[in-house]
Amino acid sequence: MKSSCPHIVVIGAGGTGSRHLQALASIDRDIEISVVDPDAQSLNNARKRYKVPMSLWFVDINQRVKNPLSSLCSAP
Repeated sequence: MKSSCPHIVVIGAGGTGSRHLQALASIDRDIEISVVDPDAQSLNNARKRYKVPMSLWFVDINQRVKNPLSSLCSAP
């Protein structure tokens, strides 16, 4: 992944998180996205629905890539 592009972390891949991912997937520039959700099913559903280039998917927030530009928390 390019280190020069913005890095955004989405915390929660369910309803609201999916809407964040939909918006991020439509951005017409390189961005790095990390998605964190402890529910593996929600994470996998979002991964299949939103084919976001340059994305990383985690079930544990401690695995998250360092130094995000921004974090979007989508907790229930």
